[in-house]
Formats: sequence, C-alpha cells, structure tokens
Amino acid sequence: YRRYGRVVERVVAYPNGSEHAFDIWSKNFRNSQEFAIVVPFHTASRCVTLVREYYPAPHAFHWGLPAGNVERSRHGSALGAAKAELAEEAGLTGGEWITLLNASCERGMVQDKYQQDWSHLFLCIDPVSRADGQQTEHEELIEIHHDVSLARAKDLVYSGSFQANQTACLLLALDKLRELGYYQ
Repeated sequence: YRRYGRVVERVVAYPNGSEHAFDIWSKNFRNSQEFAIVVPFHTASRCVTLVREYYPAPHAFHWGLPAGNVERSRHGSALGAAKAELAEEAGLTGGEWITLLNASCERGMVQDKYQQDWSHLFLCIDPVSRADGQQTEHEELIEIHHDVSLARAKDLVYSGSFQANQTACLLLALDKLRELGYYQ
C-alpha cells in the first residue's frame, strides 16, 4: 500500500549472527522522510498559536502545532517547510526563527523505533498574520487557536492531547522561552 505511507521489511543481522525481520513504516516516503514542526510564540501576549486538526487514525480532532512534510524540491530546507506550514496552517508569517535541536541533529529527531521519518523542531517568535489568512491543503481540516497561554499549552501536553513529536517540540520551546526570559 503506497497512498500516504508505506511499510517495508528490513532484515537485520545482529552481532551474534541471529537475523530479525522488522516492519518499518514511513509516512513521508515520497520526499526526504522529514517533517517540520513549529511553535509560534507571541511576546506581547506571552501566548502560542495552536491548531486543532482532524486526525484520520483516531477519527477525532487533536491539539497540535503547525507541521508538515519537508519537500526539498518545493521548500528547499526544513526551515523553508516550517515557514510554509506556519503560513498554510496558522495563517502566520515572518518572525524570528530558532532551531530547537542541536546543530549535530542535521537529520532531525527520529519519530519512532519502527518509523523512518524524522522531525525538525522550530520556535518562531512574533510571527504576524498573513493578509490572505490560512491556506490549508484540501484534505486538512484545521482550526486555528491564537493566544493559548503557555500554562494551557503545557496542560494539553500533559493530558496527552499532542502527538509525541509535537510534545517534544513544545517542551523544547518552553525550555528555550525560559532561557530567553519569556517563561518561568
């Protein structure tokens, strides 16, 4: 099956000589197998913009962050993809961009033990509204929630309302905001 994802078999020979077969999943197999995730933070209100998006697998809306596939031919880089997703999903543009992972994480953060996809995590400080607003892709159903307090966002994380990679992004962003003096 190769519509939005695929599963491949990987056979690995361990040092002791035993062989093991694994099913390896990739959602973004047509591109670079990378995703970009961004936390939009507004210094004046000390709030973030979150999205509530329909997730087909659990058949429910979930809280999250603007995020999407890195298509190098379209975006040029993970940062380019993060900027595009912020504009498309949250109707925001500009701002000061901070990479949340160390420079040694060129490929990003691995998604899962059995998944080939990687996430690049970003913080965008003081993005502004786009004149043409939100421009989601045809299969996306997304509600924008501006001015979500940091305490509320953290509560949503601890209630399990975010995907794991978006949870990591938000918690790393909170650490960075604390370091910059925006969060206690």
